[in-house]
Amino acid sequence: LPYSGNWTTNFNVFSINNTGVNDGSSAIYGKSGVGAGAFNTPFSNAGVWGENTLSGFGVLGTSSGGNGIGGFSKYGTGVYGFSHASNSPGVLGSNKDSSGVGVMGYLQNGGTSVWGINYGKGTVGRFESFNGDNTDPTVYILGYGNSQGLALAQANSTTTSDAAFFHNEGLGHALNLQAVNLSSTSQVLRVGNSTKGTGLYV
Repeated sequence: LPYSGNWTTNFNVFSINNTGVNDGSSAIYGKSGVGAGAFNTPFSNAGVWGENTLSGFGVLGTSSGGNGIGGFSKYGTGVYGFSHASNSPGVLGSNKDSSGVGVMGYLQNGGTSVWGINYGKGTVGRFESFNGDNTDPTVYILGYGNSQGLALAQANSTTTSDAAFFHNEGLGHALNLQAVNLSSTSQVLRVGNSTKGTGLYV
């Protein structure tokens, strides 16, 4: 070592197989840095295990025009991210271009593009905009289908919390409703009530 070589083939230039099934077993183990790693025995086995004892990447993939890293699974998760740190995400997406997208969910045949589940006490989704000069909405939803643009449902029948809460500390409206289709005969605001309370309280 070091070693560098070139070869042309329609198959693998180099192939190795580890038949071990225990956690921490891998066909290839690559380490960068010195000292002990983050996990002496990971919670899974791996075909390729990359580890960095410093602040760099354990596994890094780069590409000029395609995907830097691709994850494909027949029955499991394509890409899985996990973190022990309290302020670090399991998966982080970032884009340097001003019109780019940090994280994108994409589907062609139905299903849910982005799905958040929380079994603890925190929020399922949180969106924050820190640029005081930003005039774009913090959350923008655009739908071309025949369903609602936004549906909120509170499934807990014993809670006393509101299904939706709007709080504004600025000088604008807490809620602004606009209907712009001149052919529409529907109400701008419709309130339906099946309870014993009032339909609208101001």
